[in-house]
Amino acid sequence: MGRRPCGWGHAPHPAATAGASVVATIASIVILAWPTGPGAESLPARPDAPVTEYLVSTTADRGAGSLRQAMSDARRSGGPARIRFDSVNGPFRQPQVIRLRSVLPPVGTRLEIDGYIPDRTWRASGVTLQSTGRDRVLVVEAGAAAVLRHVTLQGGRATDGGAVLNRGSLVIDSSTLLDNAAKGDGGAVLNDGGSVAVINSTFTTNAAARGGALASTAGSVSVMNATFAGNRAREGASLFSAATLLLRNSILADGVGGAECVNRGPLDPGSTHNLMTSSAGCGQPLLTDEPRLGALGYYNGPTRTLPLDAASPAVNVGSNAAALDEHDRPLKWDQRGNGDPRDAAGITDLGAFEVQSPTALRVDRADDVDRRACSQLSADCSLRGAWHLANAGRHEPVIRFATDAGLEGSLVHLLNPLPPAEVELLIDGTNVPGLRLQLSDCQALSRLPVRIAVTAIELLGPDGPCPAATLPRQ
Repeated sequence: MGRRPCGWGHAPHPAATAGASVVATIASIVILAWPTGPGAESLPARPDAPVTEYLVSTTADRGAGSLRQAMSDARRSGGPARIRFDSVNGPFRQPQVIRLRSVLPPVGTRLEIDGYIPDRTWRASGVTLQSTGRDRVLVVEAGAAAVLRHVTLQGGRATDGGAVLNRGSLVIDSSTLLDNAAKGDGGAVLNDGGSVAVINSTFTTNAAARGGALASTAGSVSVMNATFAGNRAREGASLFSAATLLLRNSILADGVGGAECVNRGPLDPGSTHNLMTSSAGCGQPLLTDEPRLGALGYYNGPTRTLPLDAASPAVNVGSNAAALDEHDRPLKWDQRGNGDPRDAAGITDLGAFEVQSPTALRVDRADDVDRRACSQLSADCSLRGAWHLANAGRHEPVIRFATDAGLEGSLVHLLNPLPPAEVELLIDGTNVPGLRLQLSDCQALSRLPVRIAVTAIELLGPDGPCPAATLPRQ
């Protein structure tokens, strides 16, 4: 893709210290902030109870040190638990696959499975939980709360919920679900009366009859900054919902079968800023364009992701106010985690992947569209788009024009309502002779609450050149 490698991970976890052949149980003073949705309300353990930690030290499916053993022990303990993977004495400094011969023990309490591997920034790492193709991977029981972070779930098969069947409270954060399938609902995940929050995650090449990647028949689903691509279903190639749906800053595209998103239940009014190439009942999409996704791969971090092309229309067009985690806190990182900011250019991208390429306020097209990639590639930076990026406050508030885009003597349009004026701004046409800027009226710029200066550009109103008295100047 021609972009620099980009980092990953949440804030580093404590280093693993247990031996390679046992599941280490660590008394922890850390208190988890567990989900408080319907699935968590009836849990017997106190929300402020100390968290017991288990360390997986082998890729074997059974026995001491295995994930299966850790989950069984956590279930028996009855209290909040967190499972991590040993990268010091165990094998998890490199990407590893745990091949599951059957579905894992059901989650019946409060459990977090965290595949973050410390001290591996700029290097591939991570854990894939791979089914043999005969069972799903995981079940979350009613009244239980599960969090999946930085893991990949692959190859699950079931009648419904190919990888995960959720009846409790489930958070899927910074994870990838791929190649899962169900005969009925939810190729990767079925929510059956619980609550699901999907954050900074990727769903790809999953399949079902309804909801190729994710289906919700009862309860609620919220999706924030997620990428759904290449999934398949007759109804809802990416997502099907018959329950409450909240959808923000996400990409649903490149599916096969029915519309990408089909919602037959209530749509949360907070749903906003989504790219959906087709949809029914999922709200008005911000974009319906092809998102220009790259191939699935390790672009740093503990999971594989689908990178955005630097000139994708999904770059820099999201809502920062909607880029929130399950506790409504602003997202700091993209799916890859520590090192890859969620709003690298000041405005979040749509989907799970944030482009980290350098951004320049350098206009290279004359039409009045909102193209904000501004990657210094061809035709991906309009004047309107550059203005939005200037408002984000990460750049010098000077908009210039590309000298290699054929704009000499061009008429640049800015006819639709102007972007918000949040910073003092200079629009500088010095390097491109003969530029003209067509406005809806000659006082459009001078009426703004902050100073917008224009230099070396002729301003035009609906009746021709603007009188000198109306011109904003440097």
